Amino acid sequence: MHNFKRAKKSLGQNFLIDKNISNATLGFDLVEMSSIDRNCLRVAFAESLFDPPPPKAVIINEAIEIASYLGSDSSGSLINGILVTLLL
Repeated sequence: MHNFKRAKKSLGQNFLIDKNISNATLGFDLVEMSSIDRNCLRVAFAESLFDPPPPKAVIINEAIEIASYLGSDSSGSLINGILVTLLL
């Protein structure tokens, strides 16, 4: 239950999260991104704000797996590229 509260608090900061993601996408507009890709990025970045955060490699790998399963053929590559820029 504690993790749920942390996640809810982090996701309540969408403006901050979206701003950081936008800075990492280098001109790629979040509005043009699929909702699955955008929300995978939001959740992954929110997880990185936890105290203590999970290992960054785990955050990135889980986001890639979810995006690849639920998104388009290119979702995994897109998520990987953005999260590596954002988190590493």
